[in-house]
Amino acid sequence: MGWIVLTALVTAGGVWGLLSPKPAHYAFGTRAEPSPARPRRTLPPAERMKGTVRLIWLSGIPLPAPLLKPLSVITAVGVGLLGFVATRNIPVAIILSLMAFRIPETLLRNLGLARWREADAEAYVLTNTLQFLLPVFGHPLVALREVAHGLHGPLQQWMGEVLATETTGGNAEHALFDLGVRLGHPEIQLLAEILKADRREKPSADLLAELIQAWTERIRQDKKRQAKLAATKRFTTLIVAGPVIGFVALGLLSPGVMAVFHDTLAGQMAGALGMAMMGSAALIARNSLRRAEEVPF
Repeated sequence: MGWIVLTALVTAGGVWGLLSPKPAHYAFGTRAEPSPARPRRTLPPAERMKGTVRLIWLSGIPLPAPLLKPLSVITAVGVGLLGFVATRNIPVAIILSLMAFRIPETLLRNLGLARWREADAEAYVLTNTLQFLLPVFGHPLVALREVAHGLHGPLQQWMGEVLATETTGGNAEHALFDLGVRLGHPEIQLLAEILKADRREKPSADLLAELIQAWTERIRQDKKRQAKLAATKRFTTLIVAGPVIGFVALGLLSPGVMAVFHDTLAGQMAGALGMAMMGSAALIARNSLRRAEEVPF
């Protein structure tokens, strides 16, 4: 029991110490000068929605942003305890906890990416439909309201909020552009600018046709990249997550076999080195996949 408590304390302290942000005024051996005060300015909502707040909003999970890090620490400590119970190897347990720290964020990223792709497909259909309805209804807002009735998924809610701005004295095109900024979606931003020009000046069917053509090409390229990413993710899961889960399961199912990794110093070092290699491979693969995805989180 004492070993479990000790491992929990070491794991929690290690995860928090390595991954928590350090105070900006702290410096080893010296006292850093405070940074000069910057003038405060009011930012539009889309510009304020960055980082964790934007990630949680895009995922659709009603989780307060300040709770993500405590949830990550709890996950890390829980996985670290499970790893220690299975292997009786403290370095292995700490490495497992560090790997598990990113699990909640990764789940939010995967969900947010899926919702972004669903909204992208719906927005593409919306834009194609608008190309035919704008000449019929004349006014872009009327056409947009008509098309919005057939939307599904997260874009249905977001477009409802966009159109609701007109009833509160706002501008639907500005709200649509703001949505495009939040999503990191240039085509939606261009659509908002085209609708704004249509309201002020002249019908913009030609501009919509050009936008749809460029959008179609981008979707075609995205599908090719997504197929490669899916294969890479499956391969990464197979060569990284498989051995890690198998190692922990071996400790739970066959404690006698796992004894070689905690009864001797050489066994402990071998287990820690193998787990460190798996952790490094997972980190490299994760960063590479994030850079290749179309959503700039």
